[in-house]
Amino acid sequence: MWLIGANFAGANLRGAQLTGVRMIGGDLTRARLSGSLWHRAALLGVSGLDSVIGAPELAVAAITGRDPADVMIAPTGDVSSVAFSPDGSLLATTSTDGTARLWDPATGAARATLFALEAGGYGVLLPDGSYKLEGNPGRSLWWAIKLCRFAPGELDAHVPAIRRLPADAPLSR
Repeated sequence: MWLIGANFAGANLRGAQLTGVRMIGGDLTRARLSGSLWHRAALLGVSGLDSVIGAPELAVAAITGRDPADVMIAPTGDVSSVAFSPDGSLLATTSTDGTARLWDPATGAARATLFALEAGGYGVLLPDGSYKLEGNPGRSLWWAIKLCRFAPGELDAHVPAIRRLPADAPLSR
């Protein structure tokens, strides 16, 4: 169930069954949550959370700003090839899962992950949380917060680190 802009400020939600709810926007200021169930629920851009965030009922809910969003792509396969850039400033690897990754060889830090989309097209993930998509991601890419799964674009407005870049944006600055 989606609750968009729902105003529960001061509401009595004791014992409410809110499992699987996606609350986007809205207000929970001083809502009474005792005994309510929030398993697999997500709170995105909800105001008034500071007044209820300590409620044990919300410990299982995915809350942007409190819980980290982890990007998920197909599992990593075995490395099938490795190459350095001519100046040695980048290391590129390809894997049997169809991904290509760019690395900083001096630090070992990932610079970009490139992957094919199962429905055609490509995706690029950058370490700062930005991403590019050209095509339909299907089941190739999603974000997870706790037990909630989010499609590309769903969290962009609520998690500042996640942002979609235009297809023509450069990969490095």
